[in-house]
Amino acid sequence: MRLIVWFENGDFSLHYHEEHRDSEFDRRWDRYPSDHNTRDHVHPGPDAPTPGDDISHPAEWRDVLSMVLGEVEARQRAFWTE
Repeated sequence: MRLIVWFENGDFSLHYHEEHRDSEFDRRWDRYPSDHNTRDHVHPGPDAPTPGDDISHPAEWRDVLSMVLGEVEARQRAFWTE
């Protein structure tokens, strides 16, 4: 993870970043009011575009973190199977 911001009201932004020799990969999971998406949204890889995709995140912060870490782990495991 590159950046985790969590607010007392339950809003958050989690930013995952990879740097490779010839490229970069970014993905963000967000919950906050915005002009470009619903409150719950994700900016998918490889370049985390805005606007992102509207999705529904779990209500509990531990479940959000578990979901995000699971997605990051799956991505990293894929490097070993390529």
